[in-house]
Amino acid sequence: MRTERQQGFESQKVLVPQAEQALENLKNEVATELGLNQKIQTQGYANMSPYEVGQIGGQMVKRLIEMAESNMSNGTTPKPATMQESPSTQQITQQTQQTQQNQMS
Repeated sequence: MRTERQQGFESQKVLVPQAEQALENLKNEVATELGLNQKIQTQGYANMSPYEVGQIGGQMVKRLIEMAESNMSNGTTPKPATMQESPSTQQITQQTQQTQQNQMS
């Protein structure tokens, strides 16, 4: 039986599937630098403390922000993939209103 913590960790999905391997590499790189890689290999992420997992995630976020800022300072400001693929606000509003109307019927 999986714990709630394990289910939450596994439910996180990558927003841009093409970046999944790069994010995994970054996670492993950060874990190695923090001296946690051996523990991950023997125990797995699900059995690590929230503090340890938070250290890895925090460093990943910091580096991703640094990369984005660097790209922006070089004039590279691509539109996030999630914005390109997501439905418009108008579509979401219409769907929400339709759902609410169906629930009231």
